[in-house]
Amino acid sequence: LFHTLTSFDKTIVADADAIHLLARYDELKDIIIARRKNTGKESVIVTPHPGELAALAHCGIPEVKADRMGVVQKVCKEYGVITVAKDADTLCMAKGEHTYLNSSGNDGMSTAGSGDVLAGLIGSFAARSVRLGKDIYEAVCLAVYVHGLAGDYQAEQNGKSFMVASDIIEAYKYILK
Repeated sequence: LFHTLTSFDKTIVADADAIHLLARYDELKDIIIARRKNTGKESVIVTPHPGELAALAHCGIPEVKADRMGVVQKVCKEYGVITVAKDADTLCMAKGEHTYLNSSGNDGMSTAGSGDVLAGLIGSFAARSVRLGKDIYEAVCLAVYVHGLAGDYQAEQNGKSFMVASDIIEAYKYILK
């Protein structure tokens, strides 16, 4: 992660182990803050579930559950990142102030790999927004919304009980027509 942050100047989506590394090593946070100062914008997107969000904020999951908005705001400001806090509804925040609460999606999406699929879609939308000179944060919010719609589409077509991550990917082609 250190090498990626210091040698790659494009937008980075950090999920899973990368989030735990960010939470553990302050020098990684310092690199992200320096990237933000150099570019004037967030270039790192983190996609934590409640446990990962707690690790980033150096608090417990009960604190996250009690004040998710406040914890997300703290992480955005402290790390200089766009945060996509995954849960029953997904909270997106940039600069600790721009907030989007997504309500698309369903509990069938709580399956292994669903977060990886979301991270990939966010990366794709963010890359396209950069290429087109558009706002990355808006692209992130749109990706979260589309991901939820894909899960809703699959739930409607096949039910929620046996949904797997590849079902969500399959639904993208219908959502993005």
